Amino acid sequence: MIAILLRGFEIRSSLSKLALFSLHIFRIYLVTCSWLSQRIRDLWENKDIELLFNKVSHKAKRTLKKEQEQGKFLIPCCIHDHDLPTALCETGSAVSIMAIDTAELLGLKMEPSQDSFTFVDNSKAYSASMIKNVKVEIGDCTVPVDFHVVEIKSGKTSSLIFGRAFMATVGEVCDLKKNKMCLTNVEERVFFDHVDKKKSEEFISCIEMFEDPTPTSD
Repeated sequence: MIAILLRGFEIRSSLSKLALFSLHIFRIYLVTCSWLSQRIRDLWENKDIELLFNKVSHKAKRTLKKEQEQGKFLIPCCIHDHDLPTALCETGSAVSIMAIDTAELLGLKMEPSQDSFTFVDNSKAYSASMIKNVKVEIGDCTVPVDFHVVEIKSGKTSSLIFGRAFMATVGEVCDLKKNKMCLTNVEERVFFDHVDKKKSEEFISCIEMFEDPTPTSD
């Protein structure tokens, strides 16, 4: 009987010690939280800390170095077993264009067209005809392209000018910083270098060229 009473006393004593220990831990937690809260307020009121925080949170403005136009991109292609090494890729052109003498040389069937085109200098050119679904071979790929046939003075232009529809088809990606171009849907590992600006002046500029919605009169 005495042993049982002693055992119960020991249990109550242990529970009391545990309660005191838990209370001590809770007090330490409250004191720590209070100290941290006060410390944060002190730091926030410190003007140097506030200034440093503002510098970190707001990035400084930068001025980028201005670059000059490097030139244009030419790609080699083949139509009806005829190699055409200087086909011009022109992001400013809404359509693809073929010189009329090239179309005649290739023996392509031309359809009548009344489309006209306006250049950046407001000059106009009229499409002599239209050739649809021309099979252009680039590497091991065949790309169907619709061409507008235009009379262009020989020696002042590329015989072919590829517009934005062609570029979307071949997945053209230009890295203007490195002056390289890749046709990702043709071959992701092949890159074309640009033609320097002086040499590219030999080719016609089709910047801002668009299809005129107003049909020409016969």
